[in-house]
Amino acid sequence: MPSIDINLGHPGANKIVETLSSINGRGYIRFQKQCLIYHVSLNEIEDISEHTEMVKIFAFDESQKRARYSYIFVNEYINLEMARYFLLRPELQNYKHRVWTDLVNSDVHHPDKTQPRAYGFKLNYFCYYCIEGEEGIGSLDKVFDNPAAIKTVEEIFPDVTNNFNGHVMRITAPPAPPLVLISPSKSNPKVNIIQGQQKTILEGIAGKYNFTYSLYSSPGGSTGFKLANGSWSGVMGEILNGKADIGLSVAISYDRNEIADFTASVFYAFLVLVSTKPIPFFEWQAIFYPFKDTAWVALITSTILTLYLYQFLHNKSLPLEVPSRKKWKSKLEIIKEIKTEKMTDFNAFYMTVGSLLEQGIQIKISIKYQVSSEIDKSNCNAEINNIFLSQAFHFDLTRCLLECLQRSGCFSAS
Repeated sequence: MPSIDINLGHPGANKIVETLSSINGRGYIRFQKQCLIYHVSLNEIEDISEHTEMVKIFAFDESQKRARYSYIFVNEYINLEMARYFLLRPELQNYKHRVWTDLVNSDVHHPDKTQPRAYGFKLNYFCYYCIEGEEGIGSLDKVFDNPAAIKTVEEIFPDVTNNFNGHVMRITAPPAPPLVLISPSKSNPKVNIIQGQQKTILEGIAGKYNFTYSLYSSPGGSTGFKLANGSWSGVMGEILNGKADIGLSVAISYDRNEIADFTASVFYAFLVLVSTKPIPFFEWQAIFYPFKDTAWVALITSTILTLYLYQFLHNKSLPLEVPSRKKWKSKLEIIKEIKTEKMTDFNAFYMTVGSLLEQGIQIKISIKYQVSSEIDKSNCNAEINNIFLSQAFHFDLTRCLLECLQRSGCFSAS
């Protein structure tokens, strides 16, 4: 009698935890981290249309969630046509691990024809793109004498996703230059071409996995958002509706991640907020905005204290510092000089605030120098008279004289 038995086990330990049979329904399935192993028996099916009822178990929502970790085995007592029909059913499109075991004669070249024949089994596996880029049933050439000869899972279920054998992938993307732009070719408007940064990525992937592609822009030019009725627009809608195989330039989100598989990020976008330029608004309180009130109070208090302390120390030091200069002829001159150099409140304020602002004041002066000399250097005679210098307070007289000599042609500076 046709049946489907489901075994649940941990992939590493191959330990069976629960079983479920399509005949008696014993046990139940807990969909956690276990893999599902389907053993399909089609022995007594006479009409392949009887598959319809059997495959319903694969279409359950919980079964579909575990399709990636499910393994389907079909027994060997059926012909190739029946096995192919079952393994290629659309209900199994999300199950990539499907295999049919076929009995074969393992000693066809035995010289003694009277000896009983020894049989082994051969594995025929489902592949998405192995038959000229289309899905079909591939076959492993190796014949196994017994199940113990199988050492790895890859000997039963080879990786069928690393070679697409020239399959044509349908690729869609929104217009998002400079990342990607799909537009009609100038030489052949019926054929679309791709431009942008992701062109290189797509060509590299196509070369690695051996597939070609056709391109078209997503409807509406969007990456896709969920509509009120639960459907999706843009690139996401094309993927979910089966119209496209790959979508480009789609950002990952929680809702999108629930319904589609995403690659690792290949580009990071930095988004900012944009507004109109602010209207200038002036008010006299603006000078106090850089600091808080407490900071202003501390700054003003410390400035006043520093001002009076500086003035006090400077004036107290004058009776000791002025006589030490030893150029005064009388005490009266010393007293006059001390009074002259005494720091007033204005000077103390100017010096203190100036040091806080770290901004010197440039004083423009004009000084007249009478220079009358003869310069003999490399047979060059020059007489410089009435040199007028207008420099900042801290000027360099030597540099100015050299510039004048250079302009007069006496020598050239190197």
